[in-house]
Amino acid sequence: MTDGTRDNPDIEEIAAFARGELEDSVRCERIKNDSDAMELVRQIQTDDDFLTRLAGAWSEAPDGSGRGMPPSSAMVPGYRVLGELYRGGQGTVFRAIQERTKRTVALKVMHGGGAAPERNRARFAREVELIASMRHPNIVTVYDGGEFENGGFYIAMEFIRGVPLVRADMMDRNLNNQSITELVRTKLTQMAKICDAVQYAHLRGIIHRDLKPGNILIDRNGEPKVLDFGVAKVLGDNDVVDQTLTGEFVGTFAYASPEQVSGTNDQIDTRCDIYSLGVVLYEMLTGRFPYEISGPVSETIQNIIQAEPSPPSRLIKGLDADLDAIIATALAKDPDRRYQSAGSLAADIRRYLAGEPIEARRDSTAYLLSKLARRHRVPILAGFALVVSLAAVTIWMSLLYVRAVNAEQKAEAGMQAALDEADKRATVLEVFTDMIEAVRPERGESEDGREPTVREMLDLAAETIEYRAINRRDIVAAIQIALGRSYLSLGLPEQARVQAESALQITNDFEGSMQIAEAEELLGWLAMGGGTLDEATERFERVLEIREERSADDPASVARAMMALASVAHARRDYDQALIFIDKGLAILERDGIDDLDIKVPLLNHRVRVFFTRPSDNELDRKRDLEAAEQTALTARELCQDQGEDLPDLITPLNNLAFLAESRRDLEEAESLLREALRLCIRYYPENHMRIGGLQRSLGVIRQNRGSHVMAARDLEQAVGIYRTHPGRKGRSYLARTLIQGGVSLREIGDYGSALKASREAIETLRGLDPVDQYQLGLALGLEGTTLVDMAQFKQAIPHLMEAYDVFRSMQESGRRLDVILESKLECMASIVKAYEGLSMNEQADAWRKRLEAAREELVEEQSRQRS
Repeated sequence: MTDGTRDNPDIEEIAAFARGELEDSVRCERIKNDSDAMELVRQIQTDDDFLTRLAGAWSEAPDGSGRGMPPSSAMVPGYRVLGELYRGGQGTVFRAIQERTKRTVALKVMHGGGAAPERNRARFAREVELIASMRHPNIVTVYDGGEFENGGFYIAMEFIRGVPLVRADMMDRNLNNQSITELVRTKLTQMAKICDAVQYAHLRGIIHRDLKPGNILIDRNGEPKVLDFGVAKVLGDNDVVDQTLTGEFVGTFAYASPEQVSGTNDQIDTRCDIYSLGVVLYEMLTGRFPYEISGPVSETIQNIIQAEPSPPSRLIKGLDADLDAIIATALAKDPDRRYQSAGSLAADIRRYLAGEPIEARRDSTAYLLSKLARRHRVPILAGFALVVSLAAVTIWMSLLYVRAVNAEQKAEAGMQAALDEADKRATVLEVFTDMIEAVRPERGESEDGREPTVREMLDLAAETIEYRAINRRDIVAAIQIALGRSYLSLGLPEQARVQAESALQITNDFEGSMQIAEAEELLGWLAMGGGTLDEATERFERVLEIREERSADDPASVARAMMALASVAHARRDYDQALIFIDKGLAILERDGIDDLDIKVPLLNHRVRVFFTRPSDNELDRKRDLEAAEQTALTARELCQDQGEDLPDLITPLNNLAFLAESRRDLEEAESLLREALRLCIRYYPENHMRIGGLQRSLGVIRQNRGSHVMAARDLEQAVGIYRTHPGRKGRSYLARTLIQGGVSLREIGDYGSALKASREAIETLRGLDPVDQYQLGLALGLEGTTLVDMAQFKQAIPHLMEAYDVFRSMQESGRRLDVILESKLECMASIVKAYEGLSMNEQADAWRKRLEAAREELVEEQSRQRS
């Protein structure tokens, strides 16, 4: 590549040389000796539109009328030619009447007729074939096409009454009298539709390779139409039409991607069209190119490869940082840093138009929060007030739950116990009243001026316990147990553990105190959450022992201990023992006439889960378990509804009924139940609570199974956002699973860039877990590989697919359901076959196709074995 010195030929000289109009022999010789200049000469000679774009002149008449009649050789039987519309590199477009239908058409006739080079003839025929195969409202429609007797070709397309995109802004200002803001929104809406059309083509394996304003028309209704697929490439097709000479340039220089002007044809994929769309969008919004293109050819090439565009907001008042980010992502020099599909670009533009956070700036937490706050200012303030109020009520109810009962039955001792209890509650009330008072804006603002969060309220109470209750250690323990439960409900296990261990240390000084059981129970649940089942069993057994000794005072507490032990048994997959504990707990409540929802409904909910998850030896047993589970879930829902329609206790019964509906394939009912459960969960639980994430994820999966992938992707994205706020193993595990599920829906709707991001984050998250969930890792690798296949990046896809295949193959003896593993392996193998076919590696494709057939037979045998 030559350097860009002042003596190098400029664009005008090269254009004149290409047309045979340059008379200066010295300058002609200089162009002949400049390889970059000669490359451009070849391009101008095969695409006259390149000259008009770089020189700044539009070749057709301003009003779109014809520029004279075509030569007689262009006359096509069946069409009455009215005049010439446009003359390009491959052919001339005429306005004509189709005699048979009497409709006006745009008739494109190939230059040279039968004397045209074979390559040009093949490309023209390919254009007819490609456009005819597509039906999209924003892609020009082909009515007819054929070949002359002399070997030439023609295409009859819809005649679009409008203007090229390069002049559409003039039409908007003059005809619609739009403001600058309205004009920007109009342009963005048009660009989103252009992206839809390009995405449609990409999904059919077609890369346009020459996207530019001249190849996009805006009709009188403001609708864009993409046309001229004359140099399009079909992915995976290696015939003469798509082959290019080493270093040969295909497209229009000014709108070409860095990989196109570099001559690295093997790196050209759908993402080169994304770059061209970025150039077009930049020009639409600013009226100029992202970088200088009017200088020497070598400088233009260097600018395309290296120069970073000025942010549009610096050039045009009214544009903002979000638009800067969208355009910068589309114009990334590295294809891997661009939007990975036209659908991703369209989706981000529509997010911008809707005032939603855009993917191009997703990594900025402050940005996401500020965008959310601007869109939902009133709900956020109201929600904060509600959360604070609910937290206060929750903490107070937890305190009422803590009871200190002395064993003495003497009247004097009973009176003293009552006085002690009253004193204790008064002290507890004082502590929490002061804490709630801190929420008042005039008294409780933090140093940075914002209102305190629920977490900060709990921290404040924890810090002041010792000071306020210094002479009553039992009161300190009662408050710490209440705080521990509140921390646990907020998903803060470590803070809960600190409070529980401190309370247990205090209560051990009070022999026979029921508070020992309360502290042990809390620590038992923390052990369960951490997966240490032996510790949980030991603590819950101690809780049961203490409470059974005092069962006359509080029989419901014994039922709670039974539920805790049932949870451990269930976690150990001892389903029968879990049911024994649950039924014992329910019998105690029934015997004593206790209708406490806080214990009865959780016992019923747990009974549902045990029946639902218990393995069955035959279909009859399974049917009985599911019927028992559904009847129990209905009983739990009725109990809650008897107390009020909107109780938080309804959330789990609704969730259980949704799972049961899904198991019988009633997905509509399942979705309805989950929506109601999620509504209640959002109402009663703090933002980003794991339970909200779980319901959002379940709703997304149901919608995914119903084929509603756009809504599913939205639900799963929201769940991902919640799980990102939980850095523990459980949170990261759910994060990875949800990213994979969301990636599946993103891939289904053609948002390949977002699907790739999801799969890569899932892989990184899973590799950071100890131990690694191998099955989920296989799914994540398979998602990435399959998405790359969809993007025609076959070479990059194969390593991911191979690793996924190895993971699934190694898991066939893991004890997990074999049919599930085989199904996942089959999907992976099918993508491997597609990848090798895309690379025209037919021998490898055939070999994997045989393996795929063998694997299918293996799956059929396994499914038959399970049924028998």
